[in-house]
Amino acid sequence: MGLYRINFRLLFIALVFIISFWILFLNQKSSLSSVISYTSIGEVIRKPIIASASTVAPIETKSANLKKNRKSKSKSKKKKKTTLKSKSNKENMVYPGIRVPAKAAHTATVIFLHGLGDSPAGWVFFAQEAARQGRLKHVKFVFAEAPNQPVTLNYGMVMPAWYDIKALNNVMGQQDEEGIFASIDRLKQVINEEIQDGLPSNRIVIGGFSQGCAISLGTSVVYDKPLGGVIGLSGYLPIHEKIAAQKSDANIDTPYFLGHGTADQVVKFSSGQMSRDFLKNTLHRSKLEWHQYEGMLHTASPEEIEEVFKFLEKSIP
Repeated sequence: MGLYRINFRLLFIALVFIISFWILFLNQKSSLSSVISYTSIGEVIRKPIIASASTVAPIETKSANLKKNRKSKSKSKKKKKTTLKSKSNKENMVYPGIRVPAKAAHTATVIFLHGLGDSPAGWVFFAQEAARQGRLKHVKFVFAEAPNQPVTLNYGMVMPAWYDIKALNNVMGQQDEEGIFASIDRLKQVINEEIQDGLPSNRIVIGGFSQGCAISLGTSVVYDKPLGGVIGLSGYLPIHEKIAAQKSDANIDTPYFLGHGTADQVVKFSSGQMSRDFLKNTLHRSKLEWHQYEGMLHTASPEEIEEVFKFLEKSIP
């Protein structure tokens, strides 16, 4: 009987140990899943890179400072307004994205491309802020949408991306040439859509953030019609030698706005500087403005947005 009681106690202890270990394993697995699904700029280890102006201070949640005065509006009202705009433009949409019509007579268009893992909705605040300030009323905004595809940098996860990225430590190396040129063709399609609607090419400004910046800069070099302006935020000129080999002189005198944060942890500040120098010195883009923002991460700030507005008012008045 004594031996039986000892064995029973050992069995009970072993059972408690197994159950405790299994619970701990499940908790760790759940914790790992939440880390992998959580997205944040610059956190490379086990976290997918998302290039969005809405994910990092100083303009978290699509520029908290810019939207501070609109917090009192109900969410349902905002959703209803967005849906109505989407429906009213759906029939005319050739390339997927969000179109925000001009508030007055339409005489210019800004086409803007989001970053890796983001969506057109991540940048609609740009048009909303212009409207709130009563600026750029003659401008239609087009926020184009990147296709979904696997991204090597993010462990092959499928997400919105203008092209594949292998690694962040050297964005100029192992570049997805085929994907970059495919997205340049996509942007050309959106530009031509506006031209077919009767707008002169020199009343169209193209631009983007991060990957969207890369595609916009590349397109500006090879596009064979003069544009109204080019905006590049926190990005770089990809496959610059290949793109330079196909360059057109149509946009040598086109105004450029390049902005970059000195503390950018995703696209290095030096990458932006090298692209600036290549555009100015090798491709002879004489009207290039360079704006650097001290301490700014891979995002956009209210100061930068304000300077972009001024650039647009000057380029497509």
